[in-house]
Amino acid sequence: MKLRVTARAADQVRVVDAWWRDHRGDAAEFVDELAHALKLLMASPELGAVYGPKAAFGVRRLLLPASQHYLYYVHNRERHTIRVLAVWSCYRGRGPALGSLQRRPVKRR
Repeated sequence: MKLRVTARAADQVRVVDAWWRDHRGDAAEFVDELAHALKLLMASPELGAVYGPKAAFGVRRLLLPASQHYLYYVHNRERHTIRVLAVWSCYRGRGPALGSLQRRPVKRR
């Protein structure tokens, strides 16, 4: 299984990580939670719930409970890849715009 992260998702991770470092006592908590979630997805890519508005495109999301962020991703069975589209706060009121994210370049990991 290969993990790919869109440039926008990587930027979102950096922003959330910086916020956690500035506002929380345990700066590694978000990064550790994200790493654990990615390991879980690599083992069980269908773990996340199907995300309604983009279900036709196979978008799923997985809650990161400690940080209250969703990890939005697509699992491609044929290519054996997981493509992370966004990391988005539960408190934002609505999900991220994902349509354009699926066609953007990805950062290989």
